[in-house]
Amino acid sequence: MIRHVVALSFLASLFLALPVIAADEVSEIDICRDFSLVAKDVMTARQKKRPMSATLPIARDRIKAWADKYGRPMEMEEAEEWAAEIVMHAYRRSASDIVELQRNTISDFENFYFQDCYTGMTSDSEE
Repeated sequence: MIRHVVALSFLASLFLALPVIAADEVSEIDICRDFSLVAKDVMTARQKKRPMSATLPIARDRIKAWADKYGRPMEMEEAEEWAAEIVMHAYRRSASDIVELQRNTISDFENFYFQDCYTGMTSDSEE
């Protein structure tokens, strides 16, 4: 399985904002759930055969909003790099016309990004 260096490096930089996040009592689960929902929406767009060119700017805006929400504002260029990583990963997978296969693909993709995020956040905080 592909490890996403960009995602993990961003998550590591997000840890610098954890004192701000902790003050609001936001957990790693909340942060990673929101992150994985962006990935879910990207894969949903892929399975609906939406063009990558339409999905990328939406993903960029969602990632920027996610980072801002958790006290780590980012420039649009950085958000676009993140979005491109997720979108390219999703669009490497085939779109399916079978509804059950679509659901499984979307769920697997969402779970991958939740796990990637959560593992990165919890393993770094344990060190």
